[in-house]
Amino acid sequence: MRHVTALMLCATVYTMPICFNRQSRAAEYEFAEIVVLPWGDGTNELKIQLPSYSDVNNTPEDPSDDFLEDPGAGPDQGFVDRFENVYFSSYGLAYLKGFDNSGRLFVDFSGGQLNGDTGIFRGTVDKFYVDSQTRIYILGFPPTNYVAVVDTAGNLLDKLNPKGLDSQVNICAMFFNSNDLITLVCCNKEMYLYDKGDFTPGSSVGWRTSNGDYYGATASDSSHIRFVSSRNPGLDGRSPSLNEHFVPLESHVLTAGLLGADDDMGLYVYALQRHKRMLVQQYDTEFNLHAEIILLSGENKYRRYLRPFVRADGTIYEFRCLDDGLHVIRWSDE
Repeated sequence: MRHVTALMLCATVYTMPICFNRQSRAAEYEFAEIVVLPWGDGTNELKIQLPSYSDVNNTPEDPSDDFLEDPGAGPDQGFVDRFENVYFSSYGLAYLKGFDNSGRLFVDFSGGQLNGDTGIFRGTVDKFYVDSQTRIYILGFPPTNYVAVVDTAGNLLDKLNPKGLDSQVNICAMFFNSNDLITLVCCNKEMYLYDKGDFTPGSSVGWRTSNGDYYGATASDSSHIRFVSSRNPGLDGRSPSLNEHFVPLESHVLTAGLLGADDDMGLYVYALQRHKRMLVQQYDTEFNLHAEIILLSGENKYRRYLRPFVRADGTIYEFRCLDDGLHVIRWSDE
């Protein structure tokens, strides 16, 4: 049986969930809209910009042949912490904002400026992560020689660089893992695993689960997901053992990737289909499919679509951009 809360009655127009079991256990998901963040420049709003088009063929009655000049800008990464606070960053508009689940703003880092301090990030936000202690890790762009660690009040707690701040080596990428482990990729292409103050040489761009294995997923073709698993990667990210597994899909996909893993070693994959339809699938580490949700995100005039987010407890969050704002939907396994 599927449970639907009253909050979501208006949103069922856009979403059709399908939950099923192919292996060992059934999965039931309850979904609810927890907050709506309006578009705008206000305190409790998210800034967004419309895309712009040129009618190159002078056919105003037919927009299908218009040329996209500017894709616009807005939130492009979302995150939900263990208290169900929601965070969004925008690469194009250079902000990082956090809201509680009533929509009240409590974090606002924009344009690298915070209380006159430019040490949080320079330029714009490339990637960010919020750990179980609500510390925020921010990788800025252009690259600098550290990842900033700040609290929600904007106090700079640490600057992370496995080579040392005096090494002149910048940080070019950051990837998340289970148990608050973070992979830092130096611009000299060396990879390190950060664990609560300590750096270990060698890591990977895959997701490191609690058993020490790294996992990744992509669409190998329009009807198969390619899983990879590895262990003990070196400084260059390469592993002495790389295993592949191909899982067939029942429907055509355009692209796919791994969203993350939960505390029970469940692997979550997203697969984008035509017409912006997205599948979120849960697999075990033997690559057996346990559950699937079909998300039919509504079209919006901003042409903005965000990937879902999976929290460590297995809760899935959908970030649905509509014309009136960003709707955060919780999908919980009951």
